[in-house]
Amino acid sequence: MAPVYPVYLKDMDGNDVLDAAGNRQYEYGSEEDNGYANRVTAQGFNSKAKLYDNKAYYKRSSVSARTFVKLGTINKDALLYGLNLDINLGVDFTDYGRTTTNDKYHGNAASRGAEPSASTTPGR
Repeated sequence: MAPVYPVYLKDMDGNDVLDAAGNRQYEYGSEEDNGYANRVTAQGFNSKAKLYDNKAYYKRSSVSARTFVKLGTINKDALLYGLNLDINLGVDFTDYGRTTTNDKYHGNAASRGAEPSASTTPGR
């Protein structure tokens, strides 16, 4: 979005346009906003609004375990004297999930109705 475009919606006098709750509205550069702020490029997009309109949630779980076992004898009279058995065991498990939601009225997801998307990477 070019810096010449306003972040917030303005009226013809340059005042902020407020919603019913008294909050400033973001300017998306489309005729539906105010009838005159039509952009040549980046219509329906606002960089700052994208930070608040689109949400992403990430969850990662990791578990790791390691163990070492050594078997052998130090008794010289033992049948298998001098034979040692070393065992190293390890386990790693990682689970990763992501859920994103997009603004259903503006931006790239508007044509899809802002369907939430989710993906998971199963444990390894």
